[in-house]
Amino acid sequence: MLDKITDSKAHNINDLSGEERDKVAARVMSIIPKLEKIQSGEIRLESKINEKWSDWYNRDAEELLFSDPDKLIKDIQEAIRLLHKCVNHELLDPGSRLCELLCNMCIFSDGYYVDHSEITLSVKDLYERGLLSGGFDVFAKDALFLTYLGNHSDERAEKLYDLFMRFDENICLKDILQMGKDELPEYDDFLKHLIEYVGRKVRRPGFEAVGGSPVYDPG
Repeated sequence: MLDKITDSKAHNINDLSGEERDKVAARVMSIIPKLEKIQSGEIRLESKINEKWSDWYNRDAEELLFSDPDKLIKDIQEAIRLLHKCVNHELLDPGSRLCELLCNMCIFSDGYYVDHSEITLSVKDLYERGLLSGGFDVFAKDALFLTYLGNHSDERAEKLYDLFMRFDENICLKDILQMGKDELPEYDDFLKHLIEYVGRKVRRPGFEAVGGSPVYDPG
């Protein structure tokens, strides 16, 4: 069976009036075009080599330094705040769209980082570099919760598994079980599909370690 649910606090879900829900949804829709500009590379970070970094004597320093002349970090931070609000009030339609954009976002950078490495940054990378405030684990749990509720039962296993692998954090299913005001819908059916999907992926039916934590523990 699943591990016992942790004692962490559930999301404080409060009902909003219809007008308030419309306002949140409108704010989500207003920020989506900004995120799409970031995703397309129309607006970017700037990067340069950190002169204090050395492969020989100062590996602890950041190799690259980033600046944000276009203020895109502010928009991403606001989008994450709105995502959390969508979770708190179970606004599934705007929340799911926002979630998909943020989870798949690639942030481009002009300067050394792109010229030499051709690598983009993810939202997780921004957290790890201290460019976003708050904890990545909170964002990850919000994303998992909305991905679960925002997809049909036959799609959930693949999409949740993909996020677990991409996030590579100490987060597992039990972390999203208490996030809503009600039990997750169709959970037993989802768990069955997940076990089957994981079994096909790793040839170990019933168990998969994701970020050091089991998605499913048969014992």
